[in-house]
Amino acid sequence: MLRIFCSSLLAGLLTVTVYSATSHAGDNDCTIAKKDDNPVGKACKDGGIKKAKSVMKAMQKKGKEGGLKYECDECHQDESANNWKLKDGAEKKFKELLGKQ
Repeated sequence: MLRIFCSSLLAGLLTVTVYSATSHAGDNDCTIAKKDDNPVGKACKDGGIKKAKSVMKAMQKKGKEGGLKYECDECHQDESANNWKLKDGAEKKFKELLGKQ
């Protein structure tokens, strides 16, 4: 009886471990910047979301110097939840930021 219990417990722990490892494996994958024809796309290809976000922050800073004051949540659904889905008008704002680089 103890052997069956231990086997079941081990199988459950293994399942949880495998599920946890695979559910976070794609957290660094870019979902929007898939082409490397711009600085964000190149950064995403080289370093994932973290690198792409860093490049976007630098673009925001340069944009502010040029009179464009965009914040992340003006273009993306929910930065804090890593929901990078674009809002309406985001692509236009992105092109404007690219023009200030």
